[in-house]
Amino acid sequence: MDLSAILFNAQARDYGAELYDTVSLTPTLTGSLSLAYLHTKVMGVDLPDGTVMNNAQAPNSPRLSVAADLRKEWREPFGKMFADVSYVGSRYFSTVNEPGVLPPSYATGNVPRLYCSLDEASQA
Repeated sequence: MDLSAILFNAQARDYGAELYDTVSLTPTLTGSLSLAYLHTKVMGVDLPDGTVMNNAQAPNSPRLSVAADLRKEWREPFGKMFADVSYVGSRYFSTVNEPGVLPPSYATGNVPRLYCSLDEASQA
């Protein structure tokens, strides 16, 4: 029998805060910004070397996440367009906080185009 992972529950504490704001810059231009901070602490994590870690970071819990959205809408029959950018801080993929399970932080951006009917465009 081969076990590749052992699942367990451990005592943990976490707290955080999130701020979010949206501002209308012009009648067709809106900006949004969100900032999230998360602090996690997992106690009693058995490490491969036999020691116990009492301040591990919870998996998939980035300490810092930032998202920005700049939306420009064109009230034209051909549709609407906007852009957004997001940043996610590094986070461990395992409660055993080893460098091999710590991917780098990353940022993404999108510029999608939304199409709507002539009726929808005139109501926007």
